[in-house]
Amino acid sequence: LNYAAWEASQLEFRRARSIFERAIDIDYRDYQVWLKYAEFEMKNKFINHARNVWNRAVTLLPRVSQLWYKYVHMEEMLGQID
Repeated sequence: LNYAAWEASQLEFRRARSIFERAIDIDYRDYQVWLKYAEFEMKNKFINHARNVWNRAVTLLPRVSQLWYKYVHMEEMLGQID
């Protein structure tokens, strides 16, 4: 995932996404990968991509409360939830 961060720093967003996706393919149960992936998308203002990542994460790991908290927090920040 350090490589994904490096690619993002080089503005190679597609490559960074590809690295995150490969990490998820290897172990989708590692919620830390999902957190880093979604945070990468949010940091770079790819809101729809971030929503997609959060949605996939909470669908596959519905019992990981941290994923839900971060997802809801993002929507609250965007004014989508009252």
